[in-house]
Amino acid sequence: MKSYHHYITGSMTFGISAGMISLLARWALPNFILFSPIFLMRYGLIAGIVFSLATTLGMFFFSMLVNRIRSTYPDFETLGDLFKSRLANDGYWIMSFSTLFLGLNSIFIKIVGASIFFNLLFNIPYTFSLFFFLLYCFVVVSLGGMYWIQKFEALSLFFIFLALILTPIYFYIQDGIYPIYSGIRLLHPYLLYINSKELMFFLFTALVIGFGQVLVDQSTWQKLYLIEKEKVRTTFYLTSLIWPTVPLAISGMILIAIYNEKIIENSSVIFQLLTKIEPIALSISFLLFCFFIIAIAIKTELHATTVHFVKHIRKPFKNNYSDRNMYKDSYLFSAISLLILLIITYLFKFDFIKLLFFLGSLYASIIPIMLS
Repeated sequence: MKSYHHYITGSMTFGISAGMISLLARWALPNFILFSPIFLMRYGLIAGIVFSLATTLGMFFFSMLVNRIRSTYPDFETLGDLFKSRLANDGYWIMSFSTLFLGLNSIFIKIVGASIFFNLLFNIPYTFSLFFFLLYCFVVVSLGGMYWIQKFEALSLFFIFLALILTPIYFYIQDGIYPIYSGIRLLHPYLLYINSKELMFFLFTALVIGFGQVLVDQSTWQKLYLIEKEKVRTTFYLTSLIWPTVPLAISGMILIAIYNEKIIENSSVIFQLLTKIEPIALSISFLLFCFFIIAIAIKTELHATTVHFVKHIRKPFKNNYSDRNMYKDSYLFSAISLLILLIITYLFKFDFIKLLFFLGSLYASIIPIMLS
């Protein structure tokens, strides 16, 4: 049996290109697709630009810290190693359990988002489709660890950007830019309105939350130690510049979906594209985009949270904790966590936006602790 270090790292070292692929796959978040209508109605089309700018700045600020982190703590593997090195016993346990809670909460939000995706896409009881989807995530994370996750990341990112590029190009060439703009101005003029005061508040809030999320993201810390030391800052800088193309492309897809019809209440406008996409190849590309953007987010978050639990919460209570036992506990934790979150998703109804704002407030509050 391979060591648990292999499960954490996949025994890989990334250059700039591979590191960028891994980081972009991690941060191609599906949540923006689901809550984008709320931001659109509150802040207009400028919301997509502001969201891109805020996250870019958050990642850029973190990029300024990565060389110092690697130089000061060269032998770390995870965020929990930082807690163990810098915090006293009580502080270590508080931050370890807080990070575990944040990880599970983040996975839960993505599962709720996945349930909305599958309910809209397939029009069947989402519990069936969601169960097999989470089973797929469990198999990849538990049996393959970081090695299998990295194998799927390049493929996932290919289909994500394929849909983000081809879908807007197809519709803008077919319908033209001016008719789409005229339709937005006629049916949704509020999207073109800009309130500078609210916009600045939104930008500042998004920047704080985005920076906090990057600071405490367990998967990003794992990838930080997989990239070659001399290339880590360049990799993070370039990723922060390329990533904004994702929300900007999604904003373009939203324009296509609503320019000649109303926004569907309580659902993401991105799915209105399904009624407009005619080429079969483009439809398949869009469906694969939806699948992979959710799958890669859940897999990376589940893997990082599992590693955190086993290495930094379970291991301190075990003597002679062998690699075999660590693997076994990883399987059990992954399976039990997904099963419990699936049951909660099925039994209880949650306000998706309130969940996101709750998680965002936690990310913002943790910034002073991480920088101290």
